[in-house]
Amino acid sequence: MPNLTASTADGYTSVSPTQSSITKADTRNSTSGTSFNNSINFVYAIHSAIFSRYYLFRPLFFFDFSGNDDDGTSLSGQTVSAAAFEFTTTANITGFVNWFAETDKKVIVCKTDGVGSSIDTGDFNRLDNWPSSGTYEGTVTKYGEVNQAANASLSITLSAQAITDINAAISGSTIFSMAMLTEDDWTFSGDLFSSTSQLEGIRILSANSTTKPKLNLTYGGASSAPVYNAALFGTNF
Repeated sequence: MPNLTASTADGYTSVSPTQSSITKADTRNSTSGTSFNNSINFVYAIHSAIFSRYYLFRPLFFFDFSGNDDDGTSLSGQTVSAAAFEFTTTANITGFVNWFAETDKKVIVCKTDGVGSSIDTGDFNRLDNWPSSGTYEGTVTKYGEVNQAANASLSITLSAQAITDINAAISGSTIFSMAMLTEDDWTFSGDLFSSTSQLEGIRILSANSTTKPKLNLTYGGASSAPVYNAALFGTNF
C-alpha cells in the first residue's frame, strides 16, 4: 500500500505551541501557545510540572494531498478507503530530567480546525469542536488512538471521519492535518501534570525520510476499518 510522508515544505511534523504557566487549568485550557518549533529532529506529545511550572506539548502533522504519493502516483482522482498513521518513537531518557512513555496511557490523534499549511502559536487549541474546559472525549473529533510506547514503531488505524477528510483534501488538492494529545491532556485527567520529576509522553522521530511520520493509504473500495482502532506492531487493540 502506498505511503504519503508528512510534509517537509511546511515543517512536516512540528512541536505544537508549548504552553507553560503557573496553573494547571490555565495551561491546559489556553487559547494559544507560547512557542512553536518546526525545525527539530523530534516532535513531542508530553506534559509535566517542573520547577513549579506546567508544560504541555501538542504536535501537529501536515500531509500535502496536492501532488503524488511516495510511490510517485498522482493523488488527483484517487479515493482512499482506509488509512493508518505510522510513526516511530525514541527510547526513554534518564538524566537531569527524565522522559518516559506512559505505557498504560494512550496518545490520541484528532481533527484540527483553522490550521493552515504551517504551524504557529495560535494552533495550540485549533481542534475541531474545541471546548474551553473539561474533557475532549465526545466533543473534539477523534481520528484514532494507540497505547504509548518508547523506542517503538506505532500505527493508528484512522477513523471513517478521517478517511472522509482525507478524500476532501484530495478533492481540494490541499493539506490534511492532525493534532496529537496525550490521554491525560485529552481527558484533563487528574494525572495531567502530576509528575514533578519527569516529562510524560512520547518523542516522535521526524528527522529524515525514513523516520518521518507517514500515512499508509489504501485506494478504492469500501473501508472495513473500525472507527477507533489502533495497532501496535500489527496487533489490534
